[in-house]
Amino acid sequence: MSADLLEIDDLGCSLPVRGEWRAVLDGVSLSVGAGRTIGIVGESGSGKSMLTRAVLGLAPPGARVTGSARLAGEDITSPGRHLQRRLLGTRMAVVFQDPMTALNPVVRIGRQLTEPMRFHLGLDRAAARARAVDLLVKVGIPDPDQKLRQYPHQLSGGMRQRVTIAAALSCDPEILFADEATTALDVTVQKQILDLLGEIQRERDMALVLISHDLGVIAGRTDDVFVMYGGRLVERAPTELFFTRHRHRYSAALVESIIRRDHPRHGEFRTIPGAPPLPGAVAGCPFGPRCLAVGDECRESTPPLRQDTGNSRQAHRCIHPVNGDLR
Repeated sequence: MSADLLEIDDLGCSLPVRGEWRAVLDGVSLSVGAGRTIGIVGESGSGKSMLTRAVLGLAPPGARVTGSARLAGEDITSPGRHLQRRLLGTRMAVVFQDPMTALNPVVRIGRQLTEPMRFHLGLDRAAARARAVDLLVKVGIPDPDQKLRQYPHQLSGGMRQRVTIAAALSCDPEILFADEATTALDVTVQKQILDLLGEIQRERDMALVLISHDLGVIAGRTDDVFVMYGGRLVERAPTELFFTRHRHRYSAALVESIIRRDHPRHGEFRTIPGAPPLPGAVAGCPFGPRCLAVGDECRESTPPLRQDTGNSRQAHRCIHPVNGDLR
């Protein structure tokens, strides 16, 4: 088993809302092994994107971040050290959902790719441009010399996302976060981008974190799945076990919402009733108001993660789990 490259311990994030602090992340702990791929899933508002931003030092201004994150054993969240900003773009990189917000619309593609390499890697103009051409070829962009002279609006959505991937890879990061990186793309382009990320991850032996609300993005592409809801980590499991042996009721609802050809209800679209709670609005299990198996104890408290005795990589925090209880 690979050594842990990124270790997140009891990470929390609170935002000031109408004079009081609201927890949008609540005690999240997880780890990512070097060269491994994990998936973080959950509906919009579950806290998965905020987790990424807190780790990378991109939490909103005024946010209160607690807990710690360590990269190769070094605490990168210590106040005042500003390590996250120095490591972002070098040892850590991120690809966001909308490439038009990640790319400067009035700066040519070439400059946006070469400037970080000249700053972080100390390359001269010619070497940085040559590396930029190689990166564009690697991510499948034809006629790279022409693309370097163009502006973002002159490229398609899929091409823009490939440029952001090239930019993220330009300084050889050890870990790459892909935060809903394919959500805005059509299905064909989405598969191409996901295949590209997987290919690059394997070639570079890089850790990859796929963040998505779509379980189809995670299936078959990750080693482990982490499920978030209401700002909390509610389940973790090896991917090969998650889809058939999930424990938390929210995980079950997510899996049930997938339309599968081999399922007796093929073609039937199932949704999860209700809506995710506001941060800090539920005292007990955050999924309680939407759960069909909720009991009084669920409304009063949320259990800690309970580890499966048969697999140390699987754990959940559900009082009434599906597929049998863990003891």
